[in-house]
Amino acid sequence: MGNNMLNPLKTLRYYWLRLLRLKGDPIVTARGVAIGTFVALTPTVPLHTIIIVSLCTLLRGNIIAGVIASFLVSNPFTMLIHYYAAWKIGVWLTGNRVSWNEIYSLIKLAHGVDFFATLRHIYAIGTDIIVTMLVGGVVFALPFGVGAYFLSIYLYTARQRKKIKRYLETSNNRWLRGR
Repeated sequence: MGNNMLNPLKTLRYYWLRLLRLKGDPIVTARGVAIGTFVALTPTVPLHTIIIVSLCTLLRGNIIAGVIASFLVSNPFTMLIHYYAAWKIGVWLTGNRVSWNEIYSLIKLAHGVDFFATLRHIYAIGTDIIVTMLVGGVVFALPFGVGAYFLSIYLYTARQRKKIKRYLETSNNRWLRGR
C-alpha cells in the first residue's frame, strides 16, 4: 500500500475495493457491512471496533466487512457531520438543552486523549449529553444501516452471480473442446 496512506482518496478507494472483493456468504457479509455502517454513524468513537466485533459475533456478521465499512463511513472527513446530525436529532427528540459547543469541545478533548481518559470524561459529563447523543445517533444511523444491508446484498449477490456465470461459461467451453 505504501504511499496510498498519504493520499486519503486513494486510501478510501483501497478499502472500498477491499470491501467489494470480500469472499463468503453475501448475507453474512452484508450483515457485517450493515453493522459497521450503523455503529460508525453512532457517537461511540472510542468503542466502535469493540461494538462492531461484539455485534458481528452476536449477529453472525462478517467482522472484517464491519470494520472496513466503519472506516469508510466514519473517518476524519465525515465524523464531525455524524456528530452534528446526532446532536441535532437528539436535541429534537429528547428535548435536552445541550449546546453544540459542549459537544464540539468534547470531540476536541477526546481527540488528543487516551482511550480510558476519554471514557472517564464521557462518564463525567453527565447523562443529558450522553442520552442526547446516543438517541440522536441511533435514530440517524438506523436508516443508513438498513440501506447498507440491502445495497450490500445486491452488490455481493450480483458479484457472485457474475462469478458463477463466468465459471459456467469457461467450464462449458472446456467440455466442448474436450469432445
